[in-house]
Amino acid sequence: MLGPAGSFRLPNFLMPPLMNNHGNYIVSLGNVCRWLAAKAEALGVEIYPGFAAASLVYNEAGAVTGVITGDMGVEKDGTHGPAYAPGMALMGKYVLIGEGARGSLAKQLIAKYKLSEAANPANTASASRSSGRSSRRTTNQAWSSIPSAGRST
Repeated sequence: MLGPAGSFRLPNFLMPPLMNNHGNYIVSLGNVCRWLAAKAEALGVEIYPGFAAASLVYNEAGAVTGVITGDMGVEKDGTHGPAYAPGMALMGKYVLIGEGARGSLAKQLIAKYKLSEAANPANTASASRSSGRSSRRTTNQAWSSIPSAGRST
């Protein structure tokens, strides 16, 4: 513990379990992401770093078939600057939205398909934050109602 008079070690029984890193590895998140990106690209995954998805693309059946990246080169006042480039459409057979509990595209999907009606928001948010697993009772019923371009509904 560090204080105005200096530092001293806390006894092990006072140490919170989350602060015990004995036997764990300390890694650089940037290096782990680069390593994972190389593995994914070797499997044929296309990665577009630096591009945020701005909107969703739907087919005639209402299924999500892609995303559109944000426009580049837009000035602060909203006008097109000299380096303006419109966002590009990234299409796929399956589209996975993994932007967290407060993502803007996830909010669009929740509103369009009324997903919040069949789910408990407190359970859904905590399930998405913890290890990526969801409560079968609360979230799977709602999210499985989204039409998919890759499967029949």
